[in-house]
Amino acid sequence: MLRHPRKNARALRFKPPEKFETLEVAKKRRQKCIAHLMALTNNEKAQVPATKLLSCRKSARCRSGACPVCMRLYRLRWIKECCKLLAQLGDVYRVSMILDHASLEPDSLHLLDLPKFLEAQQTAINRALPDDLKVIIIGGIDISLNTLENGDAHWCPHLYLLIASASGQGLSKDVLDDSLKPMARRSSASRPYMSTLVKQHGLGKPPCPGLIPLPLSPEEVLAKVVSYALKAAFVHRSGYGYIRRLSNEQSHNTRPQSLRGPSLTEALLFMGQHGPGKRVLLRGVRRFGRPERFVLRLGRRLKA
Repeated sequence: MLRHPRKNARALRFKPPEKFETLEVAKKRRQKCIAHLMALTNNEKAQVPATKLLSCRKSARCRSGACPVCMRLYRLRWIKECCKLLAQLGDVYRVSMILDHASLEPDSLHLLDLPKFLEAQQTAINRALPDDLKVIIIGGIDISLNTLENGDAHWCPHLYLLIASASGQGLSKDVLDDSLKPMARRSSASRPYMSTLVKQHGLGKPPCPGLIPLPLSPEEVLAKVVSYALKAAFVHRSGYGYIRRLSNEQSHNTRPQSLRGPSLTEALLFMGQHGPGKRVLLRGVRRFGRPERFVLRLGRRLKA
């Protein structure tokens, strides 16, 4: 039987990971977004999210996905609730997938129906995993503007999932790879699929003998991977592939950059149509409450 996530939760204090944006940084980003949208005087659609961001106050948040301040508040709550829940489980695996046949051309991001897209991906994941495997999935979708190998830019949806077994058995890296890897893009560019085990050391238990201690504490490791599942904003990724001289292996050099110009406008208009928590994918977990004070609870079928 799984332990209730609220038990012993006070003993685990999860803090935001290092380099997490501060409130001052989030406010500066919001002002830049407002200035960018207000400068588009000929675009009536851009004035709607700009007005919404201007009305955001401490006593009345705008709850817009384009607002860096509201996204920061949601991500802080997201890290706390997800860490409390995952700390009660066993091994946690993180899976990164670039979905096949999901790329969008520039100026076509508005064609993506985000709720239907997430529902379709969740259905595909449920069908891909074994029926007798009870797992908990906490993750989110990130959309970036990719320019790889000096090719044409395109919007690329990217799933980042944290998967743990509800029973503590039956889940392994081989099972996940056999089930989920066929969903990823069939390409050698920029690692279309990746799965690794999150080294938690049991979260609160002493490290196993023989293991090299991590530079971060178990709580910091879990908070870092959880924060990556729901990013603060969309970015532009530019990269290229090269061959290593010593090992003669193919590798990739990819760097995130800030969106600018029409791509920033397109991203802000898209994020402004959805709330901070609309990019979240959950399985076996229920979410209750307001965006600023929501809680996560295990599903009824997984409590027993």
